[in-house]
Amino acid sequence: MILIVSYVFFIRSGENEKLTPKTTFAQLKTIEKNIIVPGIVKPNKEIDIKSNISGIIEKIYARVGDEIKEGDPLLRIKIIGDPIEYEKLLKKFDATTAQYDHSKRLYETNKILFDKKVISRSEFDQIETNYKLSLADFESNKVELEMLNGKSTGKFSSNIIRATSDGTVLDLPAKVGGAVMSRSTYNEGTTIAKIANLKSLTFFGNVPEKDVSMLKDVDTIYLSLSAISGIQIPAILRLISPKGNQVDGTTVFDIYADVIPNKNSKTIIRAGYTANGKIIVGRVKNVISLDEKYLQFNDDTPYVEIVDNFKRIKKQNVSIGLSDGIFTQILSGIKLNDKIKLPTAQEDPKL
Repeated sequence: MILIVSYVFFIRSGENEKLTPKTTFAQLKTIEKNIIVPGIVKPNKEIDIKSNISGIIEKIYARVGDEIKEGDPLLRIKIIGDPIEYEKLLKKFDATTAQYDHSKRLYETNKILFDKKVISRSEFDQIETNYKLSLADFESNKVELEMLNGKSTGKFSSNIIRATSDGTVLDLPAKVGGAVMSRSTYNEGTTIAKIANLKSLTFFGNVPEKDVSMLKDVDTIYLSLSAISGIQIPAILRLISPKGNQVDGTTVFDIYADVIPNKNSKTIIRAGYTANGKIIVGRVKNVISLDEKYLQFNDDTPYVEIVDNFKRIKKQNVSIGLSDGIFTQILSGIKLNDKIKLPTAQEDPKL
């Protein structure tokens, strides 16, 4: 008899336990809605150095990774001229040399006469002008001839290709012995070096069209670099492209954000690093929130089931706000101390 009563009590206790629904509570949380934008970090200004003369690379002064200043020499080019043009230049140089020697002697002689007031100022001025013109022609032809002979003609020789900006040498595609084609109206010329200022970097990313409208009040993007874990680098959103592009059947808009350098950081950010930009498009602090998986929907209307102290279940419509993909802000409908019944599928501990 005792055994039978115990068995009946055990059965009823199990039934009462089944009748008690599993519940949860809302929480106070800070909810942040983010957009993750893939992209790449590039120098804000990258310069291709090209030659204004054609020839063969004779010597390279810089190396990839060198920090250089504007005007620093990069390489020297040996000019390979046409034989006929070279012969003409030789004859021209001989003629300008003879003219220069003659005008120089004439100038020196008349300078003595002018100092003794034998000739007038106007007469001496004409002789001096002719001397200076012949000197200019002589020096110009001399430089041109020395360049064709592969000789350096001083600090600012035009066969020495120099940096046009401060920065870091990113690439030196030109090699010693390689041919170089000059830049002209009809030819963009051979790129002999790439220089960029790695202290001024820009994040280039693209945003799907459905998210573009959410960026109107955004200023800062937080970059996570694939090559460097554990840090976030801020960048200031500078531009959203006014025109979209088709990528894999989706319209995306390019965005540009200037990376804010940290002068106290020893982290080296290299050109070409891939990065994910986190854009915060919404944030609310200390609001009533509920795990999204506990929300149920009747058509488009969200609701929860509230359990009172008598284990009665009441359906309660709720108004929702911002969501971070896990928690959703509850604008109205429930309080923090309300017992919220878990949806039936989530009552099963196997799920």
